[in-house]
Formats: sequence, structure tokens, C-alpha cells
Amino acid sequence: MRKFNNPFLLGAISAVLAVTLFTGNSFLTTIFAGAFSNQPKEIRQGVSLGLLRRSQVNQQSLKMPQTKMRFANMLLSALQLIDSKYQTISDLISSGIITESGMTKYITRKEVFETLCRSAEYFMTKAKSIQTPNMVAVNYSDYQVPAKYAKSAYYLQYKFIVRGKAESKFDPESTVTLREAVYFLQRFYEAISADMMAKKQPDKICFIDLPMDHFMMKTIRNLVTEGAFDKLMLSPTFDGDSYMNKTDFSEMVAGILERSGKEVSIVRLKTLFTEKDPENLTRRELALGLEYLFDELQSISRNISQSISYKDVAGDSPEYVALIKLASANIRLGYVNSELRPLEKVSRYETVTVLNKLMIALHGAPREMEEEIENKPVQKEDIQRLENIIREKQARIRRILGSAPTHY
Repeated sequence: MRKFNNPFLLGAISAVLAVTLFTGNSFLTTIFAGAFSNQPKEIRQGVSLGLLRRSQVNQQSLKMPQTKMRFANMLLSALQLIDSKYQTISDLISSGIITESGMTKYITRKEVFETLCRSAEYFMTKAKSIQTPNMVAVNYSDYQVPAKYAKSAYYLQYKFIVRGKAESKFDPESTVTLREAVYFLQRFYEAISADMMAKKQPDKICFIDLPMDHFMMKTIRNLVTEGAFDKLMLSPTFDGDSYMNKTDFSEMVAGILERSGKEVSIVRLKTLFTEKDPENLTRRELALGLEYLFDELQSISRNISQSISYKDVAGDSPEYVALIKLASANIRLGYVNSELRPLEKVSRYETVTVLNKLMIALHGAPREMEEEIENKPVQKEDIQRLENIIREKQARIRRILGSAPTHY
């Protein structure tokens, strides 16, 4: 955004949506999965971007066809989150991005495609903020891409913003639902923002939903030095509210071990994941994975005979031993009411936060984090300061997006 040092606002929104739990004397700050963690990324971030309201995240609302006016309002909201000159629907019309006729009619896939082509051309030619290979778009069996959009349409296809259907069809005349509109616009926002950020910060790890001054970036940078991201194929978004994928977590553990010169036990990694869910990491599995790192990387003797108490963890369970070891490093998982909720799926925020705390306990804190991890109870003033920050970010978001959307 032109109004901020960093043009990407999603990090601020993520901070507003995150739920922060302070646990006793531990210096652990854990961020749990949000209420929409089981929704597709496009829907979750569509809510964060203001493309739809939380109350619209239901089958009935998402299936509603969208008028051209409604889509224009959603597009305007997305463009205003990027470095865009467009401030009103009239701006979109006068620039040729939106045609004025038929605003009350339902918008089709063809109209959305060509509207996004014109939007992409602004960033390619006028703003010169993104570059594309000198390629032309692929035609569909039922839709020929107009020659004037050949390059911008290729960008939309290359970035998977616009996708065809079975048998190389596009179904150009079908009306676009709210779900489809959000998918189109979230992907468009993600692709443009990622290219803009990569151009400005080519040598740094970055995500479009986490500004470089976001509170999670220090954690991520430290884990980069530990090797946690060596084996991961990173997407443009960190998507911290989503559930942690077991494969990604395994790769993070393996990357840390290899960076430390340790041999990775594939057998032990596989035994960590015993839950029925083949994809999402549970808190029990997180504890066992952290125990594996603890066993391999600890270099000093620790008191692991201390007692811990969880309402929902048996004393003879594997995770109980893991939790004792983590407690010796001043890390306590779960909730303040002494519940672990071992089968609860954990978010990416929670995973990297706890993983980073373990790395600090084992290897020491990087210089930029030394002042932030004092082993002391969180004070009332700390919580009040966080609440003030959240209120300020909410106010900024409202100023950018305007008042609560009424056009849906």
C-alpha cells in the first residue's frame, strides 16, 4: 500500500485474526488454528482480504451467482490492497478495466477472465511492477483468447489464477459464483503481490501475507538459519492459520537435523505420525517430532525427571515422555487449563512458534531475539499492548478497505 512502508497488508490482518495464548512462567507463546483453518486457502484469505464476510462462508452464500457490480467491488478491494491507483468503480470504468454496460447482470467466466487480463496489463505495462515471459496464452476448446490479451492471459494461466475445466474447456458463458469470484481474486492478489515482493526483496525469504516487520518474521528467519526451510517448496503465502501438513513438518525436522550434521532416521520420522488423518499434524504428533529433535540436538544435561500434569494425557503414553523433555527446555504445549488436546490439529503458526522456541533452547537465541525471550511471566501491560496493536491494525484495515462491506 502506498500508505505504509510495506505494500502488503495481509500480515497485519493475520495478526488481528491470530489467537495468542500466554502460558504461565514459560516463555512459550502459542498461536492456535483459527475457526476457518479447515477452509480452502482462497476462502480463508478471501475473508482476510475483505472479499467476503465470515457469515458468507457457507454453501448457500458461496453458490450465489455474482453480478458484474458485485465483482467490480470485490476487484476494487483487491486492487486497493496492492499498489494501485484505482479508488472507485468509476476509476475502473474510465480506465477500461470494467465496461459500464450490464452492471446488474450476472458476470460470466469469460467476462471475469478478460477483466483480470486488463487488470494484469496495468501491472505489466503501466505500473511495470511485474514481468512475464514473452509467451502467449493457450486457447480452450470452447473459448479463443483474444489476441490483444495474449500476454496477460498467459500470465493468468502461468500463475494458475485462471484454470480450465475438463477436456480443455473453459465454459466461458457460465455465471460466476461467489466462491469462484473469491478464488479468482485471491489468486490474482497472491500472484501480483508475490511478484512485486520478489522484485523488491529478491534475496530474502518473504511471504506476501507477512510484512518483513511482522512479528512472525523473526521466528521464520531464525528457522531459516537452522535449516527448517531447506527442503520445503515455499508458496507465496505463509498461510499461518492453516493446518500444518505432516509432510512439510517432516521436511522441516529433516532439514534442521541435516543442517546440524545429524543423520535423519526416516523410520523414526514415519513412526511419529500415527493418527488417521493422513495430512494434518496433531499436537500429539508435534510433541513427538519435537522430542526427536530434542534427543538428537541437546548438548547439555537437563533435568527431565520433573513432573507435569495434563488432564488428557496418560502417564504411560509416548507423548507424556515427550512433554516432560520439552518442559525441561521450558516449553509447555497445550492450553492454560492443563489440557493438551492431543488430537487437535495444529496451525502453521503454532508449529513454527514452538519449533523456534525449541531451537532457541537448544542452540541459543539469535541476537535480534535475545531481548524477547526473558523467562518471566507475561504482565498485564504486555497483553494490553498487544490489544492496542490489534486495534490499531483493525483501524488501518478499515481505512484501506472502507467501512464494513455492504455490497455483497
